[in-house]
Amino acid sequence: MLWLVPHLLFLGLVLVYPMLNLLARGVDFAVLTEPFILERLGVTLLQASLSSLLVLGLGLMAGSLLARYSFRGKALLEAVLSLPFVVPVMVASLGFLSLFGSRGWLVNLEGTLWLVLLANVFYNLGLTIRFVMAGLRLQSLELEDIARLEGATAWQVWRFVTLPAALPSALIGTGFTFLYTFASFGIPLLLGGTAFATLEVEMFLQIQRLELGTASALALLQLLVSISAAFAVTYLERQHTHSQTLDEFRPRAKGWTRVVLGLMILGLLFLTFAPLLAVAVRSLTDSSGFTLIHYQKLFTTSSSVFSLDLGTAIWNNLRFALLSLALAVPLALSYALALWRKPNKFFDALSLLPLAVSSTVLGVGLIVSYPKFTASLELLIAVYVLSAYPLITRAFLNALRRIEPNLLEAASLDGAGLREQFRFVIFPLTASALGSGMALGFAVVVGEFAATLMLQRPEWATLTTLIYQRLSRPNQIGEASALAMILLLLSCMGFLLIAAWARQPTSQQQQHRRN
Repeated sequence: MLWLVPHLLFLGLVLVYPMLNLLARGVDFAVLTEPFILERLGVTLLQASLSSLLVLGLGLMAGSLLARYSFRGKALLEAVLSLPFVVPVMVASLGFLSLFGSRGWLVNLEGTLWLVLLANVFYNLGLTIRFVMAGLRLQSLELEDIARLEGATAWQVWRFVTLPAALPSALIGTGFTFLYTFASFGIPLLLGGTAFATLEVEMFLQIQRLELGTASALALLQLLVSISAAFAVTYLERQHTHSQTLDEFRPRAKGWTRVVLGLMILGLLFLTFAPLLAVAVRSLTDSSGFTLIHYQKLFTTSSSVFSLDLGTAIWNNLRFALLSLALAVPLALSYALALWRKPNKFFDALSLLPLAVSSTVLGVGLIVSYPKFTASLELLIAVYVLSAYPLITRAFLNALRRIEPNLLEAASLDGAGLREQFRFVIFPLTASALGSGMALGFAVVVGEFAATLMLQRPEWATLTTLIYQRLSRPNQIGEASALAMILLLLSCMGFLLIAAWARQPTSQQQQHRRN
């Protein structure tokens, strides 16, 4: 368990100590009984619970159909479902405001909870669908055929055969949805407004008023709920992680099933691409029609010392993200390998703790705990690493758990030590998952908003903070949309390049074995 030491040391210095220090400075428990705070807690639980239920229902329905049938472009659609993972919150929020805002092109949902729920579904539905499809690949289609031969209706087949196989995996995705949406900051801040401000938004407002006692109490309340959800998610993952899936022939849909499948695919594509296309159109138009003026303005450098040009912001995004990955990957690898070799329920759940902690309160905790490092790059990078390494850890750990034990036993019998096993067995089988985790970590850091807003210095401005500045000024949504498209392009390019780079060693090793 020595491999856990670097991770536990980092977690203690960057997360546990700052949070305990902040709470020790005075938690105003009395505010937890105030109607206003109870209302914020209710809103937070409501939007997280409704988002989870929507994702669960839609994920089960869509995942069951996609897993049951084959169709042209299925692999591409599965890849498209991963797209929201790399879309920064600022980009998605702008897209939903362009579609469903007061001046949006579709129905006006601004000022309603539905706008927040739509954005939450956008981010989390694809993950749950992929979990459902993975769960159903463990079950043979012959069971459904046998049920039909016994006289079961289509509903009975789905209720008693398909649903039991899909539900455990769907609940994992739903658990992640609750975890993310309960601690969400950007979407409630930008889309919820004052009527649907969550605990996270209220903490941010209290910190701005320097009401640290109130903010600490809210942080403690949020932690209790989020940590409980994290333990539930890790329990489900341990219970339903399998090493093999069935590679069966999947029939093509016919009749009304084909129509329903087609409409569902169109709905998924609309949910995924409509907000992004709305941002793109907004960045290329104004009241007179098509224009490039919004992009042209971005290249005009202000003479103010508090304003940065576009190139500097992009450079800040890239260097912060790459530096964070360089630190997060070793932490994630050592932690995942330690949990894989000696499973531990507590440490397993602990890997999700950074996802359960408010970035806003964490930023204040770091400032309070390390005043000499206030407005330092070390604090900012530490928060970025904290947000990236859980994603890398979970991706790598799940891939490790799918490795057949007999492969390692055979390598050990051939005289391979731990280093050779990792090089020739473990890494080739987990490289793709590791690359996906690294790519997700890069996308999260590039689009990170709350901690950047709290800990940045003017010369460290990133694309997310520039977008927020534009949105706070009148008549600059076009420039904000142009910045959002550049941020989206940067996030997607980084995601694809890192994922492709991680797959390259595996391909080389396979070619070596062929030779």
